[in-house]
Amino acid sequence: MFNEDLRKNWLDILKFNSKVSIVENPRILDEKVRIPLTPIQIDAFLLYNLFAILYPQFINEQHNILDIIVSDFDIDNIVFGVYLYKTNKPGVHETVELLPNDLVGIKQENLEDINVIFNKFQSSILKDHGVKVNSIRIIKKRGLDLINSHYEKFSNSTNLDIFRSFLDLIQTSLTGNLIAMYPEPNILKFLRDNLSLLEDIRLSSIFAFIEDLIPSFNVLVAAASNQLSFGMNLKKIESNKINSDIEVKIFPIEREDYDLNSYGLLTDIKLAQQTFMVENIYNINLNVILKFFSELFENDIPFDKGILRLFFQKFLYGIRGHDLHWKMYPKPKTFNPLIRFLIRLLGIDLNLQKLSHWAIPDYIFGLFDTFVGLNAKILLIITSDKKNNDNNSQTPITILLEIENGSLTKVKNIPDNQQLSGVDHESLDSIRFAYSERFGFITNILILNKNLIETILNTFIFKFHKISLFSILKVLKMLKKPQIFQIYPEIPPYSLLKRKSSFIFLKDLLKIAIDKHIF
Repeated sequence: MFNEDLRKNWLDILKFNSKVSIVENPRILDEKVRIPLTPIQIDAFLLYNLFAILYPQFINEQHNILDIIVSDFDIDNIVFGVYLYKTNKPGVHETVELLPNDLVGIKQENLEDINVIFNKFQSSILKDHGVKVNSIRIIKKRGLDLINSHYEKFSNSTNLDIFRSFLDLIQTSLTGNLIAMYPEPNILKFLRDNLSLLEDIRLSSIFAFIEDLIPSFNVLVAAASNQLSFGMNLKKIESNKINSDIEVKIFPIEREDYDLNSYGLLTDIKLAQQTFMVENIYNINLNVILKFFSELFENDIPFDKGILRLFFQKFLYGIRGHDLHWKMYPKPKTFNPLIRFLIRLLGIDLNLQKLSHWAIPDYIFGLFDTFVGLNAKILLIITSDKKNNDNNSQTPITILLEIENGSLTKVKNIPDNQQLSGVDHESLDSIRFAYSERFGFITNILILNKNLIETILNTFIFKFHKISLFSILKVLKMLKKPQIFQIYPEIPPYSLLKRKSSFIFLKDLLKIAIDKHIF
């Protein structure tokens, strides 16, 4: 029933976990396993600690877990397998016991009420085995087949291909209801509800699109806290534009080698960069990240506009919290007081540590409400340069965004065979009229060139340590070019950008974006 590679790795994890409580210093065991559903090798004790922290935080904080494999067809008893995991720590699977398939009979109609199934299994196992099960996972046979098929790709695929397969596995399993949990964790509901917004869009396609835009890199993300510190080395290897891959290494960061300051960050981040031989290092307080995502997953989808604004504020507050919640090396140039002083002489305050985390969301949401409205259909067209050698470069990506009451309710991909022919693509009014006849009234059209997206990603994410006045001005200048960016109907803020010089516009914009109160 299970892929042999999957079964062996999972049993190795259980075997190691069962030894932790009886060994004085588990670190000396020095065993390697793979992270489930991935080819990534990891220190077994680090994986143990990750399960001990992440599983209770995001899945379930109670002991003992039951896996139930069920048929996709309606037969007398759809149960194919029952596996009981006993835990000494919540989420840390230590032993597995195969229970009889007829322990509790289930029909397809029973899957509509998982609460009843949970209560029946809980009472039966407590009575016969003296173990109280506090959560169950129900996996359909088709879901297990997809997992097995995913594992079969490990031997002859690149990491990028495997990651795309992993995203397809998650999307198919959640949208097809191939996996269910009771009690249902917030993260599972959050992911399923988000995926329901996508129509004819694969997560793997989104990942492939973004991966094609990002440059080669070699970075270390160091997550640190008093509970656990570990590093993730991400390295994109690009032999040419077509053939590329990503290497992922996850390893513990020993507290004996690196001290933490009072904010839970590494005191000597430069030493870590030299030790691990990476271009950049991002040091993040693990507790802050866990709290942010834990609060995020508690919300219903689609996001209420007020909630979305609140999380945007929290995100910006985190960005401005350099040296408090995170830090990086090399340090961004704009964080240098001398460079900021010289730029200030030009009348520009580019202090990213003083981002106005309340004014920016209010300004953006205010613009959206004023010039787009609470209900809208926005046609997003992503174009490529004609000189690009990519065979698909001539075909734009067309996506329809539907917004109701200020919340995004649908993201629909319009396939090539549904894109309208015989339309004057130089005329945005013609495009709007033609698509409105098929999809309802199109309120706005947004045209982006892939080069603009690539430049924004590089400027504000992948080359953030090099962010400067000139790199931001480059983005603004690209926004002025109609072959790079267009919005229809043209809104006054964009007309102002085209009319003013980029330097003067940025100067005025930063008066809103940067808090002028120094405290």
